[in-house]
Amino acid sequence: MMKKSILKKCTLMLIILSMCISMLACDGKEENSDESNTKNDTEQTQEQDKDTSDDIVILFTNDVHCGIEDDIGYAGLASYKKMMEAKTPYVTLVDCGDAIQGDYIGVVSQGEYIVDIMNEIGYDFTVLGNHEFDYGMEQLSKLIGKAKSQYLSCNISYIGNKENILKDVKAYEIKEYGDVKIAYIGVSTPETITKSTPTYFMEDGEFAYYFAGGSGEEFYNTVQKNIDECTEKGADYIVLLTHLGDGESEIPFTSTDLVANTKGVDVVLDAHSHSTVSCRILKNVDGEEVLVASTGTKLDNIGQVVITENGTISTGLVDFYEYKDETISNLIASIKAEYEEEMNKTVAKSDIALKCSNEEGIRLVRNRETAIGNFCADAYRIVGQADIGMVNGGGVRADLHGNRVVVCLF
Repeated sequence: MMKKSILKKCTLMLIILSMCISMLACDGKEENSDESNTKNDTEQTQEQDKDTSDDIVILFTNDVHCGIEDDIGYAGLASYKKMMEAKTPYVTLVDCGDAIQGDYIGVVSQGEYIVDIMNEIGYDFTVLGNHEFDYGMEQLSKLIGKAKSQYLSCNISYIGNKENILKDVKAYEIKEYGDVKIAYIGVSTPETITKSTPTYFMEDGEFAYYFAGGSGEEFYNTVQKNIDECTEKGADYIVLLTHLGDGESEIPFTSTDLVANTKGVDVVLDAHSHSTVSCRILKNVDGEEVLVASTGTKLDNIGQVVITENGTISTGLVDFYEYKDETISNLIASIKAEYEEEMNKTVAKSDIALKCSNEEGIRLVRNRETAIGNFCADAYRIVGQADIGMVNGGGVRADLHGNRVVVCLF
């Protein structure tokens, strides 16, 4: 294999010659889309093409938010991964953050059920998104220890004087594929300090963890330092696994800002803003092309990067895949059986609809008092035996319709 990209492009990657996999792609332009182009054949058996290659395939997910059975689902991802492994010996699976929070299965297990599923699928690297911290630092440390994948984040540093609970998180890891080396560098959003719970990052009232968020320049320099280290260690390609997003509210810490202010990166796989980007071509500080991609959320798509034997890099999204891995399906069923009985217990009922958004889709809970917000705050107050209950409006994500059974988790 040629040891450095000679061409970076956005293409429709049909890696499986015996099947038509729908992929979103672009020709040198950004594409944000979730349209399905083609669908798999409905045959129950998958005929594997006899041809194999030494192409490097990087599969990626982001912002799954406990959507274990949504869209393609984890069972579909596991099946697709196995099919890729039949085509090439060089398949790596990564997640760019916010996997363990977002639904009952995450709350009841404090993220452990999600880690169990990801372990069984065979993730290689995972990035610390802001929601990975939602169950507290001690629980996150437990999850990191439980995970078979390596957690990555190059811009988190411990500045306290007690114990670094995140000591097992690495800045990067270099993986070898034959005679080719690829560096995977994790990058977490500096917004984590405020978009999780600030007290989680404190010791004795002072911040003990720092995300290099003092300024854009400090942030870019921190990431560049790790890029340079990987290059010096012989990495042929640099892949940033980022939980940054591309929205205006994230400036100057967006993936776009990072690309524009660094050099030496080949691909950025992004998360945080739930954007669906099959391929975005950006220029780095030296004017060189960098590919950026993101899968959306809740397994809407499987992201895929391919580095061919001649050094060409391509990105795309698999937006439809019907086959399910039986082992993962059975694991999910057994996990759900453990907690669904408890979830079906009626703890309250409402005679009126409790809405967090209006008919125009505007999230009212983010800017005013609402009935559903008061309901949640009262639940916190009662269960916590407190005088006052408060709830973050951003954490109220779904309407509860009138007469619907309401289940609260604490």
